[in-house]
Amino acid sequence: MTQIRLILHNTSPEPEPEMAKRKTARKTKRRKSTRKTATAKTKKGAAAGGGGKKGRGRNAQLNCDQALYEVVGIRKGTRAQIIKKMWAYIHKHNLQNPVNKNKIFVDKKLAAICGPERKKGEMMNAHKMGKHIKKHAF
Repeated sequence: MTQIRLILHNTSPEPEPEMAKRKTARKTKRRKSTRKTATAKTKKGAAAGGGGKKGRGRNAQLNCDQALYEVVGIRKGTRAQIIKKMWAYIHKHNLQNPVNKNKIFVDKKLAAICGPERKKGEMMNAHKMGKHIKKHAF
């Protein structure tokens, strides 16, 4: 009976030689990846003086003209950065209508951006701000 248990459970500590060969064969057959990593590409671009990818789409750097520069205070920036600076200017100068938050009071500097049809003291829709920025950022 003891011999049967040893045979069924195979309690020997050493693996069978065939099993060991199979495991090593699998390890040697694996291929190395031929893909280049993203870090290698960026390092290569940075070393060449290119600085990596240029900003495109939402990350494109826009130049501000003088009227927009007076409000936001930056010469170059993404569209999101320019709008963020516009909101900072609006809050700093308390130009948002306290009753209707969607409306903004136009002051002298904002009148230069919003066009000649807007006069100082008029209100404009806050959601239309991007339309006016588009004319002054290129």
